[in-house]
Amino acid sequence: MESNRFFRVVWRINAIVILLAGLLAVGALAAVVAGMAWDAARSSRAPNVADQINVAPGDALADAEPDLVRASIGQFENIAGSTSLRAAVHVAGGSTDYSSKGDASTRNYLYFDTATGTSHWLMPDNKTEFLTERDFPEHSGGTVEARRPVLATLYQLRTQAPRGAARNDRHDQQTLAVSDPNGRHFRVLVDGIDEVNALWLDDARHIAALYSIGATLYTLKLDLGAGPGAAPVVTKVNIARP
Repeated sequence: MESNRFFRVVWRINAIVILLAGLLAVGALAAVVAGMAWDAARSSRAPNVADQINVAPGDALADAEPDLVRASIGQFENIAGSTSLRAAVHVAGGSTDYSSKGDASTRNYLYFDTATGTSHWLMPDNKTEFLTERDFPEHSGGTVEARRPVLATLYQLRTQAPRGAARNDRHDQQTLAVSDPNGRHFRVLVDGIDEVNALWLDDARHIAALYSIGATLYTLKLDLGAGPGAAPVVTKVNIARP
């Protein structure tokens, strides 16, 4: 009797030990699985900084709010006569109607001041598609203009139209805008343009443009010396019938 009682006690102790060992094994396995799940979730949430940038207002990249559209910063170029460098921000696979999925388009410009070490965006978001940007006077090697500082930058651009607008209107109409050489005082000169036909520096302080809305031609002249709030002078071109 005493021997049977002894073996029953031993079996119970063995059962308790086996149960505790099983619970510990299950707990360790659960901890490993939970850790793997946490690492996977954290990796999926954290963007690859090499593939994404934050396109948002502010004078420092650290102040920018995240934008989940995949984008890349192009090569910086020097703005003649200033301490500013400018780089185009290219977005691939955007959701606008301007370019097909997978195509890259210029959606913003990043300016970096080499004198102060600060940076800022031209636009407060990446909803603008820039078609061209041109510095005036334009610079080409060996010319007199190549030694002159840039006075202003002109941009041809499109912005996202409100929902419900006709697709053709969203796709075709353009806007002409201007900024200082360092990307400050950005402002729209004229919008609703069907075609920008020509841009040129009319004289030492005037930028001129020739553009069309429908079958009507207009000229635009902007006095760069009149300050950032100056309005351009727009004139309708009278064209004789052929």
